[in-house]
Amino acid sequence: MMFKSLPLVFFVALALPLGAEPSSVPLSKTKGAKLYAQSCSSCHMADGAGIPGVQPGITGSAVAAGDPAALAKLLLQGPASVLPPPRPHYENEMPTFAGWSDADVAAVATYVRQKFAHGASAVTPAQVAAVRAAK
Repeated sequence: MMFKSLPLVFFVALALPLGAEPSSVPLSKTKGAKLYAQSCSSCHMADGAGIPGVQPGITGSAVAAGDPAALAKLLLQGPASVLPPPRPHYENEMPTFAGWSDADVAAVATYVRQKFAHGASAVTPAQVAAVRAAK
């Protein structure tokens, strides 16, 4: 049978949604973790605590733990699009990540939800695409 020569990784990859990573990959080694470290941790800190009065923490955040579409919208359009107007304002306004691919936004959103929102569900590239299309 010709399937014997295909590595098991090939079949695992077929079973995953586009942009998803196998759950056997440690959270700290995911694409989302790398993107968070590069683009988010300088303000929100590696532990998600933020800097009181300067940058908001995201550990236990209702946005991170809540509707995945709200977090995707926050990443794509910025805090003003998701958070209520009487929200706290900080020294630096969070940039948008509208230039990122749906897979990258989904990866960092998944990392944030799983790391800082007590293991909340993953965000898929399809969910991000739906938020992007709903502008």
